[in-house]
Amino acid sequence: MSPKEIQGRIKNPLKFFVAAVHGWVVDLRNYLFDVGLFDSFHLPQKVVSVGNLTFGGTGKTPFVKYLVEYYQQKGLSVCVLMRGYRGRIKKPQRVTVEESKIRLALQEYGDEAVMLARTYPQVPIYVGPFKFETAYFLSGREKFDLLVVDDGFQHRSLGRDLNILLIDATAELNDFQLFPMGKARDRWASKSRADLIFLTKTNLCDELWLDHLRGLLTENLGDVPFSEARLILNGLDFEDSEKKAIAFAGIGNPQSFRQAIINESLVQLLGFMPFPDHHDYTAVDIENILKKKNELDADLVLTTTKDAVKLGHTLRDQNLRVLDSAFVLSMSDEDLEKSLLTCLNLGK
Repeated sequence: MSPKEIQGRIKNPLKFFVAAVHGWVVDLRNYLFDVGLFDSFHLPQKVVSVGNLTFGGTGKTPFVKYLVEYYQQKGLSVCVLMRGYRGRIKKPQRVTVEESKIRLALQEYGDEAVMLARTYPQVPIYVGPFKFETAYFLSGREKFDLLVVDDGFQHRSLGRDLNILLIDATAELNDFQLFPMGKARDRWASKSRADLIFLTKTNLCDELWLDHLRGLLTENLGDVPFSEARLILNGLDFEDSEKKAIAFAGIGNPQSFRQAIINESLVQLLGFMPFPDHHDYTAVDIENILKKKNELDADLVLTTTKDAVKLGHTLRDQNLRVLDSAFVLSMSDEDLEKSLLTCLNLGK
């Protein structure tokens, strides 16, 4: 059951109590790590963690892709560690994807892991239920310079050399309350554990809210570097411009995908169909998508790379366009190298 489903089932009078208990557990666990009663175990290789304070939708996966490509361009060999959400793997395993057995791979590893493995076939992608266990498993089997850990901010038992925190600029203030009152899995003050913070999707929100969020973020931040990242979409051809389209997405924050399409004026968006995160598309879903396309007389159907891996060849003859989310960082090349490379003593 997803956090959103749990949140919907808890009655309002209980939410405050559950959130309070959640907060006590989070505080106790962080305290035990801070004073050294809980240990963090370090790999011989460098570890870069990407995480957030809230459940889903901050752009972790596009940022992981950014890091993989950045470090590869610097001549470093990279591995990626993920949980493999909604996959059925119960022990550490490298993701292997055969196109003829894509459905099986999705069941085993989850959609995000399969998407990354298909995007970067030469990069070892590992999944497992426990971050530190999976990290030690792959560390003894792969030769690499650096491990990128997806969704690692709260998994403090695995030590990291660079702790990157992403904060979604399109989130609402209530989202930063502890779950189930809001969407937070960690307290706002925990941002001080980060070595580097990015405010993501800054081009998709109101400027007044963005200024307010910048102010909240920089309070008591100390020396933690802070930057911003715009979300862009790749995947449309020039001849697609101004065509009529519908779009659908089953990601952590589907409205961000919709807003990105609108903001970039990529096409004339006639309709949008949001689905739950990690949604497994059925024949009925496909039928409804096609029905919407025909009703609105749309030329194109747009979706994300994460959703596309679950469609197979379905919709391919319906002018499907798969849009890849990517970040454009506001940092200069010099500051970026200092923040992502020099600090790891891995420059080549």
